[in-house]
Amino acid sequence: EEPVGPYVLDFALPGRVAIEVNGYKHYYAFSQRLNAKSVLKVRILEAMGWKVVSLPHFEWLPRTQDERLIFLAKQIEEAAGCTIQELRRHPALPGMLQEKKIVVKRKRGANKPQAPRKLGVSRGV
Repeated sequence: EEPVGPYVLDFALPGRVAIEVNGYKHYYAFSQRLNAKSVLKVRILEAMGWKVVSLPHFEWLPRTQDERLIFLAKQIEEAAGCTIQELRRHPALPGMLQEKKIVVKRKRGANKPQAPRKLGVSRGV
């Protein structure tokens, strides 16, 4: 997840490519039409210079793993205007990966199993 403006992107790639995983809550009931909140998010991100790749649940779930990889690569390449290999060589990629490194430090005695915590949900305005 990557904070951008008033939103949190599901995934952010070099070249300002945003990947949004759109589950059923992003659509009007019993339809394949994005709801107003999701449409607004895409419009604002595009106005900020982002290229948005939407992964609708109804196109993603029926596919096999190999079909999903091909589908995802095609969507990313169309949005980025370059191949996946070129995107991997993007100058911003090493910095993006470096920023995402997470170091977890444990205190003594922290090996005890803990009850699962309820995580808060961040909502864009």
